Amino acid sequence: MRAAAAWVEALVQGDSDTARLMLCTGGLDAFPDGQALQAEFDRVAGGGETAPSIVGVERRGDRDRVLFVGRDASDGPVAFRVSVLVAPYGRSICGFSAA
Repeated sequence: MRAAAAWVEALVQGDSDTARLMLCTGGLDAFPDGQALQAEFDRVAGGGETAPSIVGVERRGDRDRVLFVGRDASDGPVAFRVSVLVAPYGRSICGFSAA
């Protein structure tokens, strides 16, 4: 959960380059730079989200799927999931999607 929370916080704060470095290999391949990652995150999470909260975690094999809820740029509700690869060497973000 901490890896997902730190990743979301980096994106909420606009530190997309740091957030990109937290991605697994597939994520690094999908986003050539932090700006591309930020744009996709804003599209999925509604942009302008403030203080999204973790409301659930589901383990599927070697991944945790962490559910966040928050408010989008127009103050409407938004929910999204962050997939975290759990490996002996650490954790990395391997995807995110609208919930």
